[in-house]
Amino acid sequence: MGFIERVSVYTSSPDPTNQFVGGGPTLGDLGNTGIVLPATPTISQLNRYLVRLCGIRIPPDVKAVIKGIRQYVTLGAEVPLDDSDNPKIFVWEKQITTPTFKFSDGNIAWFLTKNGPQQSSGENPLPSSLASPPLGYIQEIFGVTPGILYNQLPQAIAPQPYIPPFSGTPPGVIVNNQFGVWRDIRYVWQRFSMTDNIDYEIQGPGDLCFWASVYQTNPDTRLKPSNLINCCAVAPEDAFFAEFPDLARYYRIAGELLVDFYTVDSTPLERSERINEKECREDKENKLIDKMLQFFQNSGMNISSRSSNDGNRVNQFGGQSNISSRPSGDSSRSSGDSSSSKLVNSQSSQGQQTTHSAVGSKGNPTGKR
Repeated sequence: MGFIERVSVYTSSPDPTNQFVGGGPTLGDLGNTGIVLPATPTISQLNRYLVRLCGIRIPPDVKAVIKGIRQYVTLGAEVPLDDSDNPKIFVWEKQITTPTFKFSDGNIAWFLTKNGPQQSSGENPLPSSLASPPLGYIQEIFGVTPGILYNQLPQAIAPQPYIPPFSGTPPGVIVNNQFGVWRDIRYVWQRFSMTDNIDYEIQGPGDLCFWASVYQTNPDTRLKPSNLINCCAVAPEDAFFAEFPDLARYYRIAGELLVDFYTVDSTPLERSERINEKECREDKENKLIDKMLQFFQNSGMNISSRSSNDGNRVNQFGGQSNISSRPSGDSSRSSGDSSSSKLVNSQSSQGQQTTHSAVGSKGNPTGKR
């Protein structure tokens, strides 16, 4: 019971630049961190590229606690190396580190959603010329696989403009208002600590998914910098933009989620709630004991209280009453004895504990103990 495991999921997708060397030792592996975004400009809000960066499936009877998020975006400029009809391309990349950088005609929005445990709503048809989706595109609408979701592929691949599913809105329910949508890079890729102290809990079953909605810039119609004299005086992204005013665009995007899995009744929040509930219960019990002590003391009973080694309060009600006890049938009790009893209080010089004894006028005890 309790903590199960910590899981990290991130964006991994085939990279066209790895087609000659591969992405690892496995034959046919073209994977790389991030997804290369299409160069085709976005033409309207309904044509924003919908990218599932990563996702994690939460089993039934398990709670996921979000511990960390990371965001990664680069600017890219694909520069031809010669003037031939089919030139070799060299890609210059620059990571976006200024949190609020965006193009005048482009931007990126980020989302966290939870989808219910459901199957895909069906695959989208491919153009007759394609046997499988292009690299980086996926047909699985509901799932956790990274990729660009589509109802219709972009013009660079298909004859018609790109159309995303759900009108470009990520499927599922937003995790909370904090992660409903944000438009800056607040969870940087490079950091000293893996955790962000988010500690937001999500009940399984379901799929926790990290999304990006990208409005790709259009180099032909956007505003461009001119006559940049000192690159040190501007943000690094603006300097890159000034170096490649006709080529710079959103190039690569990635995300990561760091999640802890717990059994349903053992998340940090629930443990804290149980501790608070126990402390509240103990506080009520102590108040009740104090009232009982006050009542018996007001009644003239000698009682004491102490604390045991484990901190729990222990009450002793073993003191004697200031009212003499005269059991029936006691031989010392007689009708002829008309002497009145009086209480004599003797106080110990060491412990200063008050004791009460009943003594007759002749020194004879009035009752046996």
